[in-house]
Amino acid sequence: FCIFLVLLTFSEVWHAEHLTRAQALRRWMLSGGITMIMAGALTVVQMWPTYVASRESLRAVAPPPSTLTESLNMWPKIIGPEIQAYPHLWKWESRGGFALLWLLSALLALVLCKKSRYLAGVTIILLLLSGGGAALISGLPGFSSFRFHSRILLVAAFPIALLAARTMERLFDSPMESKRKLCLGLWIGVGLLCVGTYHVTRLTLLYYDFPTEFPSYLITAPILLLVSSLLLWYRVPFSPRWKGVWIALLLLDLVVQYDHLLTATEPESKVLSSPDCVKALRGKSGRTFDAYCWAGPDEDSWLGSPMGIGVPLAPVNEIEAVRGWNPLDRRYYRRYLQAISDMDYPLVAGNCAFSDCVLLGIPLVNRQLMDLLNIRYLMLPASSSPPGENWKLIKTDAAPVAYNMAQGGMTKLVPYNFYENLQVMPRAFVVPSAKPYSVKTHLQDLKSTDFRKTVLLLDYTKRETFPGEFQKVEMKRPRAERLEMEVEREHPGFLFLSEIWYPGWKCRVNGEDVKIYRANGTFRSVKLPAGKSSVVFTFEPREVFLGRHISLIAFCLLSLSLLGLLVVPRARAHRSS
Repeated sequence: FCIFLVLLTFSEVWHAEHLTRAQALRRWMLSGGITMIMAGALTVVQMWPTYVASRESLRAVAPPPSTLTESLNMWPKIIGPEIQAYPHLWKWESRGGFALLWLLSALLALVLCKKSRYLAGVTIILLLLSGGGAALISGLPGFSSFRFHSRILLVAAFPIALLAARTMERLFDSPMESKRKLCLGLWIGVGLLCVGTYHVTRLTLLYYDFPTEFPSYLITAPILLLVSSLLLWYRVPFSPRWKGVWIALLLLDLVVQYDHLLTATEPESKVLSSPDCVKALRGKSGRTFDAYCWAGPDEDSWLGSPMGIGVPLAPVNEIEAVRGWNPLDRRYYRRYLQAISDMDYPLVAGNCAFSDCVLLGIPLVNRQLMDLLNIRYLMLPASSSPPGENWKLIKTDAAPVAYNMAQGGMTKLVPYNFYENLQVMPRAFVVPSAKPYSVKTHLQDLKSTDFRKTVLLLDYTKRETFPGEFQKVEMKRPRAERLEMEVEREHPGFLFLSEIWYPGWKCRVNGEDVKIYRANGTFRSVKLPAGKSSVVFTFEPREVFLGRHISLIAFCLLSLSLLGLLVVPRARAHRSS
């Protein structure tokens, strides 16, 4: 994006007719330097927090599975909607959808506008990266964290729109007799290639028995190509009346491409309608796990859950859900969920149910790990039973209905039972003993530890045991970024907090900073002295404070620049007079 801005500035300034080459070069260097500084500041403000999150995710362990096939799949459908009928969410991930006439208009800018060739070069680079090129360099820093390189097309849409606009300027205002045949040949040839590839792709999918759709763009694209070719042959340069016809044709190209997508929207009140078993949880404290139900033995036959795919109904009803939608997951948390299912194998982003963006079906085996995670409520299909004992059946929803984003529309689920965990452990408590945590023996240590007596600490070199017993701790006015607790204890101990360990959290005990250990695989723990202790956890990430200062400095510079634009011309006018 930064390179695009610099080259755009170059192409605009370099061809300014009233400037000499030296003046244009100096102005380009100045504007390019300002652009680079702005891009760097924006990168720090917006991308650094994402970079920190990615280092803590599964993508930091190993890059997602190769996406070369998905990236190459974009080229046959670069002009229009997805053809293959996917059962899940990925219809928009591997296609272009630029619209035929817009893509051809951007192509003509190479012939009609010399000063657009720099911009066109950047556009070609972006298209090559999104259509397979980025997968070939996925081992480089930064590229290894992205799964769908076709999302680079979101950035490529800006220069393509600008190139199409420059082509319109030349078609409206400039004679092009010498280049008419060349432009018309490119328009028809490339247009037929795109439309033909689009149709051949669908026929190939049908031949190999893949489920397909028939988007209306398969019919409208050839018609638009024919009408636009006739206009270019007979009406260039356009008169004022035909200018409006050409603009209407471009807008129609956008509308007919997305008509089947726009009609598939649903009102928010319908999408976020909560079934009875979800409404029963509203306002209750403690975490909730809602299990998926399946329509058949096939993995692609899942129906969803009462809280929806990605649990959108959880924040609506103020429910703290165990699972959800998180592309930048916490790898230690995902490994803990894996331990709940009594499994322990290397996790790579997107390679199994525990490492996907959406947590689907997770077997519930190790009950004590569920208790430690503070899972107080459980929603299960009526045909399943909760693990272990001490579960209280609160409610049965015979016919829950929830919105299924993957399948589209409201989905009727199987009957669900709503349980309460009667032996759930508190959110915060103190234990008298601690011992080192080993990543290699993660599952065995978690299964063999009595969490009411001992906490497992990472980077803790010795085993310590103090007198005393298990002690529950109450939080005072808990907030998302601040947790306060008061603990009074005769002997030292270890405060365990059933909250995810994450960089940026600070802890102060009686006003002094103390180290936060990663405890029991994924949680937080601090060592407390004997006596009365005031414990405060606050979220103070460095990147947020740095971004705040950069934004403040940028605001001051912008204010000074605006002030200079007002004062300097007046001062010059005053000196001249």
